[in-house]
Amino acid sequence: MESQRFLAFWGLKTLPGNGQIDLDQLYWQEHTQSLVSRLLLALQKTGNISVIVAPAGHGKSTLARWLYHRIDSETHDAAIISLMKQEHNAGWLLPRLAHYLGLPDSVRDSRAILQNLSSVHGKILTIIIDNAHYLSDAEAFDEIASLCQIQALADCRINFVLLGNPKLGQSIENNRDLQHRLGLLSELQPFSRLDLQTYLSQRMQDIGISRRILVPESLALIAQQGSMTFAGINALLEACLFEAFLKEQKTISTEIVYAAFENTGLRPQNVNRPQDRDSEPIKATKVQQKKRTSSAAPKAVNSSGDLNSLFYKSSQDPEGED
Repeated sequence: MESQRFLAFWGLKTLPGNGQIDLDQLYWQEHTQSLVSRLLLALQKTGNISVIVAPAGHGKSTLARWLYHRIDSETHDAAIISLMKQEHNAGWLLPRLAHYLGLPDSVRDSRAILQNLSSVHGKILTIIIDNAHYLSDAEAFDEIASLCQIQALADCRINFVLLGNPKLGQSIENNRDLQHRLGLLSELQPFSRLDLQTYLSQRMQDIGISRRILVPESLALIAQQGSMTFAGINALLEACLFEAFLKEQKTISTEIVYAAFENTGLRPQNVNRPQDRDSEPIKATKVQQKKRTSSAAPKAVNSSGDLNSLFYKSSQDPEGED
């Protein structure tokens, strides 16, 4: 099988991206490290809401998983919910909490659920909601606001972490009931060029391949793409490994990087292919011929591309997940 040949070629046991994520070895940018520290502090307070937003590919779902496993089990319980469809109205959250508490399906009364929360949980219950941008209407946030407010009357301690695309941030900012409950509202940032080399080295180490196979010219070419996401870098690197295997090359040259761009639908930004130099005289001749037959002024064309893609999950959201 082709996959077995690929694994043997690179000396791997699993295909890149198919291995288990080591949540203790995640790469955090400096901004993300500060964000996570603030988040963990915010979770010490009950009745508040922390919101983290970013476009597709920035690692929101991975951050949600990390938080679920990282939260202090001596002081907190954690429940994680990943929304898979639009929620327009209230009524979606309490049934999920009932399931989390192990209550029978017949128990859907909010008072019974709150009584169980107060009797079962002596700890703070942190409810992590991934893909929270699926809460499309203000009414869909009602249960979150109510559970934050009810803690003044009932003996239950709850807080929330919502993760989603930028649409979520807009929804929160337009919801007065939630604004005064915010403990944190922050955005995950794409990679800077300074972060890129460090992450590429770690990613290749995680895959099980020496970083030396990525020649300096190829690293510079990838860095020219500007700000990139975890998903964009992972997708491009994995495509480069596939292209190098098909060409039976043990290094990732700039030619390999360009082939990865072409065969994955990714578009390089503001770069010129060195191998196109041989064809430059032909292109110049064609341009001159066009100028003779047309009096129209030449138009500048600026190409751009977006390398965002999914990070460790399959797409369910046309607006972008993770």
